[in-house]
Amino acid sequence: MTTNVFSKYFLVAILSAAGTVPAVFAGPEPMADRSKDKEVQMMQQAPVCDPRWYFSIGGGADFNVGDTSINKKVDAFAVAFFTNGFIKEHSYDDVYDTGWRIQGEAGYALTEHLEIFGLFKYAHADAVNRTSGSAVVTDFSFFGGPTFVFPIGSEFEDYDSWGGELGFRFYFLPRAAHWRPYLAVAGGVSHVDAIGITTFADLSDLGGPRDQRVFNGAFFDETWIGSGSATLGLEYNVTCHWTVGVNGGIRYESKLSDDDRDLSRQGFRFGSTFVPTNFATPSNNDSGDRWTVPVTGYVKFRF
Repeated sequence: MTTNVFSKYFLVAILSAAGTVPAVFAGPEPMADRSKDKEVQMMQQAPVCDPRWYFSIGGGADFNVGDTSINKKVDAFAVAFFTNGFIKEHSYDDVYDTGWRIQGEAGYALTEHLEIFGLFKYAHADAVNRTSGSAVVTDFSFFGGPTFVFPIGSEFEDYDSWGGELGFRFYFLPRAAHWRPYLAVAGGVSHVDAIGITTFADLSDLGGPRDQRVFNGAFFDETWIGSGSATLGLEYNVTCHWTVGVNGGIRYESKLSDDDRDLSRQGFRFGSTFVPTNFATPSNNDSGDRWTVPVTGYVKFRF
């Protein structure tokens, strides 16, 4: 009886030990594989900094090129008995120093390569030179008398304009690139302030002063002009939000509106001699067509 009981307990002990051996030799519990959790976290992270709106502030110079005449040539034209006058054609470079411009711009990135923008600008050019080459001639040679030549020159008022444009900018590289060359086209309208002239004459042929003011009045009326431009540029993304850039291209501005009121009712006064100024009115009719090369630098903030 005792032997049977002992045998039963011994068998239970052996079976229990046999069940624990695999657990002991199986080693520690394996660590959980967290690589999949990391992949999920990476997929849930915020996207790369990608602001779409921006504004910029910049400025530059406008260099006159091409057919930039500011007034037309007027050939000898009878303005009084035995008196003729002629006016030489002058370009913007004859009259104005190189213009400068400041501007602000706001825009939105439609795609990786395309932006739409609007800008506001103010432009100014100093009138630094007096025109030359024009004259009024009084000829009494038919009666055996003298011929008097009165060289004349005019000083124009400064050029001031302000206006806005809308345009598109196409980038050749995506927004993630540090260097981004682009092509931009834009068009809009600008207001040009009225421009007057003061005319001086050399009266030394009559024994008078060489720098006598003989006329002061309007020449161009204030004008709303149309404009269009095409530029090539390059931007550098300093950070996600800050960009610097430069561009240059070609710009067209439509003609200024003439103002003949003062030229029609006033006259040149050469000492005691009075010469009507009607002969000068064709010089400003439909003139002022302008082409420039704008060069601009700017700083841009994206948000």
